[in-house]
Parts: sequence; structure tokens; C-alpha cells
Amino acid sequence: MIGGLVDYCERCAPGFAQALRPTLPADVDDVIRLTGVGVPAEYRAYLLAFGRAVPSALAPFMTDFHFGCDATEDFYRDPPVPVPDDAAFLWSIEGGSEMFLGVAGEWADDHPVLSFSWGMDEATGEYLPGERMPFVVSGSLIAFLYGQAYSRLRQLGLPHRQRLRQNMASGERTAADAVERGRRFVAVIERLGFEPLPFLDPDVLMYDRSDAAVSMVVSESAEDSFYVAATEARETSLITEILCDNLGARRFG
Repeated sequence: MIGGLVDYCERCAPGFAQALRPTLPADVDDVIRLTGVGVPAEYRAYLLAFGRAVPSALAPFMTDFHFGCDATEDFYRDPPVPVPDDAAFLWSIEGGSEMFLGVAGEWADDHPVLSFSWGMDEATGEYLPGERMPFVVSGSLIAFLYGQAYSRLRQLGLPHRQRLRQNMASGERTAADAVERGRRFVAVIERLGFEPLPFLDPDVLMYDRSDAAVSMVVSESAEDSFYVAATEARETSLITEILCDNLGARRFG
């Protein structure tokens, strides 16, 4: 799976694979021991591929993330937040937010990408590990990485881009409505020859074609948003018109 991701990144941004630095298996094993938990195969495969990568060499892929072997060693050497006993550190995001891969307990089967918030002792300012609230960022590590590759490399690598928003209808918006809007988007875009990215979460609508990429973010509480990108301006305009006509979208920005 990770090999397929690297191949996709290379197609989106030629030279990407060459910019990756080899990671020694022994280095990865040392890092995994730091986590103190049993990690799935995809965690090790991710570190083997990206463990010694220099973010600036992969830009704009995850340029605001501190990831890899050094980042993991830094976290466990001096953890800024409580160290989970059921998750392994993945990366920190600029601004101080950490993400983890769930590996045990309720996460033992599906291994989602997680972030946590903790309660804090008002008197001491210390975190309260027992007052932890998890948030599922993505259903899997590979889904998260493909999403990053698509949004950072594929879409931004295409020269002609257009953002759209849905024209909101009056009345209450329900979860069933959101599912139906997503279904309509898929039906329209697949008729145009687009295919979904592999491994994505079911509610992540990212579609690709040799000359274009189209995505949709479905919302229950705000306007749905769309992103169209293509190699040719005419194709971007054509896809935009189809989305406006069929899904009640409008140009935005």
C-alpha cells in the first residue's frame, strides 16, 4: 500500500520518490520500540518509506508536519502531551497538535489516525491523562496519506483550478440529505470518467482522471464545497458548468 502511495506521489510530482531518503530497518525497529505498543505492519512500512524524509524536499506534501523517525524520537524523549498506551505517535503539526495511530483497545481492529484532547488541572496546569477525548481524523493511515497526496500534490499541481460552493436550500439539513448529495456528486463525476482514490474513507470524495481532479466536501451544517482542477482551462470550465447545472453549485473565490 505504501509503495502504491509513493508511486502515486511520483506521478503527481515527478522526482518525489527520488527525494525520499532510505531508512534502515534497524532504525525503524528502534523507533517502534519507543512507542511501547504493538504496531501494525502499515506503521512500519510508513516509517521505512518516510522515516528519513526531509519535508522541504517533498514540498508541498505535508510541509507543515514534523514526521518520521526523528519526530517520533523527539516526541517520546520529551512528550508534550500524555503518552497514549493504546496509540503510536505519527507526527505533530505546526502549532503544536499531535496525531497518533490507534493500535490497541477500541482501536485494535481498524487502526484510525487520531488526535486527543485532555482535561487540565486548573491549579497546576498539568494534563489529566484520565480525562482524554479522542477524535478520529481518518479511518486509516493510508487513507490520510493519500488524502494529503491528492490535496497537496495532485490538485495543486494542476494549473487551472476552481472552487465552488453549493447553493444552500432552505429548510433543515439532515444526515440523509448529505448522503444523497454525495451520491449525486459521485454519479455525475463518474459519468465523466473519474475514478475514486484508493483506500479513502467512504465519506471522503476525491476523484481523479488523467487530466483532472475533482473533490467534494459534504457538510450537514454548512454549504458543501467542491474543488476542480485540470490541465486545461477549458476542461476546468466545462466540469465547473456540469457541477453547477447538476448539483446546484456556484463559483466561489
